[in-house]
Amino acid sequence: MWYGKKAIYVALFLTAVYILATYFSLTPISIDVLERSAILLVVAYIIGLVSEKKAQMDVELKETKDYLDEIIKSSADAIAVVDKEGIVRSWNKAAESYMGYTAAEVIGESNTKFFADPEEADRIMQRVLRDGELKNYRTIVLSKDKKPVHISMSAALLRNKNGEPIGTVRVSRDITKEVELEGMHFLALVLIQVRWARSYRS
Repeated sequence: MWYGKKAIYVALFLTAVYILATYFSLTPISIDVLERSAILLVVAYIIGLVSEKKAQMDVELKETKDYLDEIIKSSADAIAVVDKEGIVRSWNKAAESYMGYTAAEVIGESNTKFFADPEEADRIMQRVLRDGELKNYRTIVLSKDKKPVHISMSAALLRNKNGEPIGTVRVSRDITKEVELEGMHFLALVLIQVRWARSYRS
């Protein structure tokens, strides 16, 4: 914000120089000189004020971005940013932990290679573009060593300053153990029903 105030100081200095130069010249200081000086000061003040506000907004935006970046890095959930073309733009540590890929390995790559069914990537993008969001969507991705991982994904549409969609931010977590437990519970229920049916017949 220093350069906003600097504009005012520069204008004050130039105005003082202008008045002094006029004073020491043979021409006496007229009302026109004072008017021009006042206009110069007002314009400089407005420029300085606008510059200061812009600088303050830039600082606030940077602080917000840094804060969000820190949240993404420290989140226990996997967070990825995927643009409209399906290219990965951001990838946090939690995504690295269960997918096996580092950010350096995936950023700039198409996200289709992570899904057990590559067409799933397009279906997810289409749904988010259509509805603006996606909640608790279950799907299967492949880790770096090609093992299937069941995930629950929520996604939201990212827009630019003009409101145009530019991609999605996706938050997901590994639910493989939950899915396996659900399968075991289902199998146990089936076995109970089979036994009950047999005992009923006998």
